[in-house]
Amino acid sequence: VKYLGRYLARAPIAEYKITYYDNEKVTFFFNDLANDKKKTYVTMNIDKFVQQILIHLPPKNFKMINRFGFYGRNISVKLKNTMKKYKKIFSKSEYSFYVKQSIGTFGVHPFMCPYCKITMDIQEIYVRSDWYGRTIHKIYF
Repeated sequence: VKYLGRYLARAPIAEYKITYYDNEKVTFFFNDLANDKKKTYVTMNIDKFVQQILIHLPPKNFKMINRFGFYGRNISVKLKNTMKKYKKIFSKSEYSFYVKQSIGTFGVHPFMCPYCKITMDIQEIYVRSDWYGRTIHKIYF
């Protein structure tokens, strides 16, 4: 369990917060923000704990954004100003890749009502497990 905490991109729980573990149970604490940051201890089954940790692993081939290059804090003022200038020129496309592909392939806008021609709001998306390597049942917007 501690091994997982060391090698994730950012550990979902620090090693020092795990107070006890054996082959069946894990005990850890967290500062409960709802109760004035009171230290709260939780004991759970090892399977449930590992399941909760694995939620934080990114899907296979998912690219993590590193904090260097354009994303770094210490980039020069000149570079920041240049990026601001060109950001408007290269702004986001009116349609996402999915919408462009749907219009190009089927001739239908996937989020527009075919009768009244009003753009629909996305409420939830169901994702199959073979897309991300694990099942994500719902993504709410």
